[in-house]
Amino acid sequence: MANSIQKLSLYTEKYKEIIDLLALPIDANKLPIVGECKIFKSSAERYGHVIIKLDLETDENLVKGASAGHYTYEWMPEKTFAGRDNVIVPLDKAFEADILNELSFFTTLLGMFDKSTQYLRFSVIGGSYRITERPYFAAATAQALIQIMRKLNDS
Repeated sequence: MANSIQKLSLYTEKYKEIIDLLALPIDANKLPIVGECKIFKSSAERYGHVIIKLDLETDENLVKGASAGHYTYEWMPEKTFAGRDNVIVPLDKAFEADILNELSFFTTLLGMFDKSTQYLRFSVIGGSYRITERPYFAAATAQALIQIMRKLNDS
């Protein structure tokens, strides 16, 4: 009996929208670029929010030792406040695995098309959540990465 093969990302259809952009050269002069997405579940007042920055990798030790590819990752979310009475809960490290899984899938796709030899760093620089489940972070990460690719290729 055959079994189905599980997708590595539930958002492959979204990535198909930018497949042509992945093959275009990355213009280092446009970096850094930030992508941000907040995914809501309005009926339950829940959300997941991710902010990702794409920049050139500047750590020479990482560049010299990079045998796995041209992409590095950094976790550095900061606390964010939305006013005196509305404090946004800072992004918890417990959600890092979900974000990193989506980022790994994306960099695999990008690596298939990216012909440059530039070393790039993806940094999770912020985000927030409110009583959420993990799937919100995968979707928010996918949308933030798509936003980065679109910004890179805006004229």
